[in-house]
Amino acid sequence: MEKTAEFTSGQVSGPSARARTEERRGSDRRRRAGHGEELRTELKLARQQRRTFAILAALLLVSFLCLTVWSLREQSILGAVVSSKQERIAKLTEQLASTTTALEESRLAVDSLVNHRIPGLLPFRVDEPVEVDTRFVQELSFKPAAPPIFGHECKLVVENDSNSEIRPALSVILFNDVGFELARAQLTDGLLDELRVGEIRSFFATLEIAEGSVPKYFLVSSE
Repeated sequence: MEKTAEFTSGQVSGPSARARTEERRGSDRRRRAGHGEELRTELKLARQQRRTFAILAALLLVSFLCLTVWSLREQSILGAVVSSKQERIAKLTEQLASTTTALEESRLAVDSLVNHRIPGLLPFRVDEPVEVDTRFVQELSFKPAAPPIFGHECKLVVENDSNSEIRPALSVILFNDVGFELARAQLTDGLLDELRVGEIRSFFATLEIAEGSVPKYFLVSSE
């Protein structure tokens, strides 16, 4: 009876052990299957990431190439514009130099004609003494006249360096750049303005000219 019971017990316990073994094996297969699924998912994500990176790299490369082509094109256009401007500037500079030379030659010719027609002309300057090569005249200067007069005030310094009294008759005349007379003023009348021997005296006069006129020369007349 005891052997029969033991055998029966062995038969009962045997299938239970195989079931647990099968269950473990099934669990291992499921774990391996789950692990394989995770691996496949990771590989798929990795391929997608590589594909995305490849697309981004291609887009960046295309963008860089487009930018390079555009930059080279702009540089070429800019270079052509700069070259054209430089050629234009060179031509204008040459024309300006030629014009300046022609104007200077014309000015010298006019100066020569004016000085030939009116001997003794001196350059007109403002606010600085001018030496005048005229008997008894020591110094002469001009300054702008006070408003509302449009013109210049003249100061004439006369010295009697002779051995007798003198009564000089001195006038100042303003001319423009072509020798046209703009204004005239008599500073000493030759009658009442008497200077003793060695005396130095200053005389003043206002030369009013038309507004907009510009004096270029002046002349001291002793007539």
